[in-house]
Amino acid sequence: MRFKWLILAVCLLALAALPAAAQDAGGNTVSFNGISFQFDSSLATNVNIRQFAGDPSDLEQPGGPEVAHTEFLLYNGMETPAGAFEGEGVGSLRFYNTADFSGYALPGEQLAALQSLLAERPDLSQYMVASEDMSVELPFMPVFPATQVLRGQVHYVDAAELSGIAYLTVFRQDVFPFVAGEFIYTFQGLSADGQVYISAVFPVTVASFPAEIAEDFDYDAFAEAFQEYLSESIDTLNATAPADITPDINAIDALVQSISLTAVGPAPQPPVDGGETTPPAATEVPSGSAGVLRGTWRLIAYGDPADPTPVIEGTEVTATFEASGVGGNAGCNTYGGSFQFEGASLTISGLVSTLRACEDQAVMDQEAAFLEALRNVTSYEVSDGTLRLSYPEGVLVFQAA
Repeated sequence: MRFKWLILAVCLLALAALPAAAQDAGGNTVSFNGISFQFDSSLATNVNIRQFAGDPSDLEQPGGPEVAHTEFLLYNGMETPAGAFEGEGVGSLRFYNTADFSGYALPGEQLAALQSLLAERPDLSQYMVASEDMSVELPFMPVFPATQVLRGQVHYVDAAELSGIAYLTVFRQDVFPFVAGEFIYTFQGLSADGQVYISAVFPVTVASFPAEIAEDFDYDAFAEAFQEYLSESIDTLNATAPADITPDINAIDALVQSISLTAVGPAPQPPVDGGETTPPAATEVPSGSAGVLRGTWRLIAYGDPADPTPVIEGTEVTATFEASGVGGNAGCNTYGGSFQFEGASLTISGLVSTLRACEDQAVMDQEAAFLEALRNVTSYEVSDGTLRLSYPEGVLVFQAA
């Protein structure tokens, strides 16, 4: 698996070349390949346009294979972040041709669900409930390797060239209280002719939730009343005023309403040579020391480097590193995320997983410790079939699977 990003535009400074009529006072207009939209300058300062040629439909990775799309990444600062959830990322807009969903199982399910929702127009209050088995969900692209645990402020959006739904949500992999900075505001919609799927995903901070988990947090008591907590959280989310959500969701709504689509062409395909597609080589993960990191590793111990704790017998904890990211089995849930490395330095970010309670509390504790350690990894070392991931409080020790 290799990244197939083409970086086509870097920042809004380039928009100075647009006709003056295309830029409103205090706002910006972006136009590219039949797609255009406007947004207020207070929302973001830069835009990066990326085209993704699509993964093979049978690719196995956390979240499944990606469908071909064009992405507009909004961000602040001088450096372009890896995504909306990294660095100074603000949010992203993705445009998919619905014809490209053919053969992609999970994305196809999201498309079918959205088409059905917009055709039937059911009362959306049925989606703002706490579900014990987490089976209630709304369409969301791109597919996240985690559970959509709640939805709030769900509403239909209709404009001249599109229709869809917008809502607040959280994807989680554990049973813990929500904190203000982990929410997502999203629009999922279709063009008027049904040929384009539009996804807007913006990380937001909801001030009506605490900034961090309380120091005296009682996990056992919380887990026992988790369903009641979910219901209360949905009520809190629905009662939150737009002024208490950052960035301004009214500005995001205005951006979505401004989207105009003309002839949206397919995402560019990699060069063809002899009938085989070859993704651009410039963005491949470098070889060398990183090459030994690739593959699947099985956790055998973790914790104190001088005396690591063996993994509980009968549990399978793995980490698979590929160019597309890192993922695996945490014990009873699967997880996925991204990673960056330079020499022996390694950081793992954007880690999410499914949300299934472990039957054994010890296994759940081990899983929580493992995922927390992954989030804090600073370096790696590979020797004689053993991978050691170091973090400030300890080490994760793996063997090649």
